[in-house]
Amino acid sequence: MVVGFINTFPSAANGYVGANYGNACWGPEVNYVAPGYNGAKPVSGQNLLPSRCPNVQEGIAVCQARGIKVLLSIGGDPSKKSYKGQLKNAADGTYFANFLWNAYGPKAAGYAGLRPLDRGASNTTSDVIDIDGFDFDIEESIASTDANNGRSRASSQWPQSLTSHR
Repeated sequence: MVVGFINTFPSAANGYVGANYGNACWGPEVNYVAPGYNGAKPVSGQNLLPSRCPNVQEGIAVCQARGIKVLLSIGGDPSKKSYKGQLKNAADGTYFANFLWNAYGPKAAGYAGLRPLDRGASNTTSDVIDIDGFDFDIEESIASTDANNGRSRASSQWPQSLTSHR
């Protein structure tokens, strides 16, 4: 089951990613404040990663308890207003893959970075929530060699992460 889209890449989301879970996220500070992209100061309006999505978080736990695999989709329709940015080069691809793996994949011992779907301070428990995988919904034709290198690097980084996790 796909629970949402990662539809904004770090270059357009102040160094994090942007996610769309429909109307399942809310709260006074609904988005994380990102650090900025490649050392640049954060741009107002580009913090697009929801920080409070209790219905999504609870739904993931219910699905996984029933044996239903839970995925996050990456990409989407680039003609839509919610789709922003791209992977600009191989370094972007590596950063993007590592960010998604660490933020949503199996929690690594000692990792203290951002985990958007974990239940924490704004939710009722401190459970760790790992999604089961990623769905690539790439609907964009990319003419740029650098951007293709970014996409290739991102997709090749996950098998390395998976191997080191086992």
